Amino acid sequence: MTTAAKTQASEVIVARSAAEVDALHDAWMLLQERQEWPIFNAEPDRFLSLVRWQQEARPHVILLKKQGTPAALAVGSVEKVRIQCRIGYKAFRLPPLKCFTILHRGILGRLDEETAAALLDEMGRLLRAREADMVFFHYLDAQSPVLRVARAQLGGLYRSHCNRVAIHRTMTMPASMDAFYQSCSKKHRANLRRYVRKIEEQFGDRAVVVRYESEDQVDAFLTAASQVSAKTYQHALGCGVQPDDPTRDLLRQVAREGWLRSQVLFLDGVPSAFQQGVIYRGSYFLEKIGFDPKWKDLNVGTVLFLKALEDLCRDNGGAKVLDFGFGEADYKRCYGDKCWTDVLFYLFAPRVRPVVANLVFSGTTGLSAGLAGVLERTGALAWIKRRWRNQLQEGDSPE
Repeated sequence: MTTAAKTQASEVIVARSAAEVDALHDAWMLLQERQEWPIFNAEPDRFLSLVRWQQEARPHVILLKKQGTPAALAVGSVEKVRIQCRIGYKAFRLPPLKCFTILHRGILGRLDEETAAALLDEMGRLLRAREADMVFFHYLDAQSPVLRVARAQLGGLYRSHCNRVAIHRTMTMPASMDAFYQSCSKKHRANLRRYVRKIEEQFGDRAVVVRYESEDQVDAFLTAASQVSAKTYQHALGCGVQPDDPTRDLLRQVAREGWLRSQVLFLDGVPSAFQQGVIYRGSYFLEKIGFDPKWKDLNVGTVLFLKALEDLCRDNGGAKVLDFGFGEADYKRCYGDKCWTDVLFYLFAPRVRPVVANLVFSGTTGLSAGLAGVLERTGALAWIKRRWRNQLQEGDSPE
């Protein structure tokens, strides 16, 4: 562990190994407990497990103290990364650069511009010292002081432009399913109840929802969920559920902590839809969903979402908030009652290769955004998305 900078008022401590990260545990948990919103992937043991399964990655955690008291923490890892550039659905990757990747919402603490500037100073030192070629903020809150300070203080060659954004939505958990249904419009409420009734009438007790939450249930969940996931477009994009050792170990760790809450809907003993979720510090994180397109007309994904929500409502003292995760969808807009905008943002070292990477990345991102805007105004964008997803075998989203 190194102390990168120290004055009478502030101190910066950098941890580069699991042992050094463990030494920051007390300060880390103090900052975690002060967060307005829980940050599941920034939980220390979870973070180290994620890093352990990344090839040639190592932890890199920055702790900022003010007058001896923990003020902020940046949680990430350093590894070789190839930036993906996209123009529409065509993608290519740039040559690898050493990247300090900060987890989604991986900056803990109540930040102001002074604190943000101190963290950015340490990141600048990291880049100048060639410990990394770039810093990647994986979905940074668009209102973060870090983003404001970076844009104000860094030259245009050393930060990304035309950054990709994503809407992040959450829903306050209803007191009961009756309360949830009453929050929907009359027509929508009738449709949802009809979907559930249709499956019950067609399958009776041959329609079964199985809940998975213990460590010894992880293998069974992965077997069932991966069968469904293999038939979705998310799987074709590499975002599906894989019954591999990294996924198995991560879910077992989550189960050991008592956080795992996942479900699979079986019809005639065959998995038709799955939902992978985690409860952490009063929030239910909806991590992955999917359904077998064979059962699309029965709205099996929506039915499973409703059954899982009913299960959460019965779980007294469980989740108070449902976090829908990344990306926009109709059901998230319909059910969510709070949202914010996240930004993918890069900082680049003042060297030729990182600067060229920025020019290519920012240029293609800007071009892609411009083309998408034109297509959206002409009404063609939705049609193209549908065709593209159908080619990849359309995945699920609750209504």
